[in-house]
Amino acid sequence: MFDNIGRKIKNIAIGVFVVEIISGISIGLSIGIKTEWDNAFWAIVVIISSPFAAWVSSVLLYGFGQLIENSDMLVVNSKKLVDKTTNQTKISQNPVDRFLSKPNNSTDNSTHRWRCTNCGNMVSENLCPYCNQNSN
Repeated sequence: MFDNIGRKIKNIAIGVFVVEIISGISIGLSIGIKTEWDNAFWAIVVIISSPFAAWVSSVLLYGFGQLIENSDMLVVNSKKLVDKTTNQTKISQNPVDRFLSKPNNSTDNSTHRWRCTNCGNMVSENLCPYCNQNSN
């Protein structure tokens, strides 16, 4: 029921958009028909403004659904990154400590062979122990 909630919110936004347009047009027509088009100005205003009002309300709901989908993707990707880095390196048992550690910006070239282009650390191995970037 709560799986893939971002996609469900986006589908609801599309449904709300369609319902609001149909409702607005039918209300505008009913105003015109009920008053025998004596209030034709207001009927036309309602008919013309209802798609815009539907779009504004649906865009906000659709954007919220997109925001949830993007945050779900970020969580999944960050978990993959943490799993990848903890399986390949043994710097720390806690992966958060490794990401919070400051880069080693030492310029001493006697022990370091290259500077990692991904995280900026000076590295002496072929594989960066901080972000697993290869020296090639």
